[in-house]
Amino acid sequence: MFSGDHLVFMAGRRFASGTYVEISAVCRHPDHTGKGYARRLIESQIRQIRAEGKLPYLHVWADNCQALAIYERMGFVTRSDMMIYILAKR
Repeated sequence: MFSGDHLVFMAGRRFASGTYVEISAVCRHPDHTGKGYARRLIESQIRQIRAEGKLPYLHVWADNCQALAIYERMGFVTRSDMMIYILAKR
């Protein structure tokens, strides 16, 4: 989603496994919070995924309270917590 020539919000897909498709890369520019962009773009992805007969899912960091609140209002529920390990070169 653009505002003029500036990318202000995006959402796409990454992984697909069987009947599940991940909504991913949900990002927004900090100057465009609270304008409903997240809901509109995520709902668009949900409609497209469901039209293909698939089920949408997403992941979010547990401390991202703003995103969690948006996703919960949209009907998403937490199914499980994940452990993520970040490997770094020493």
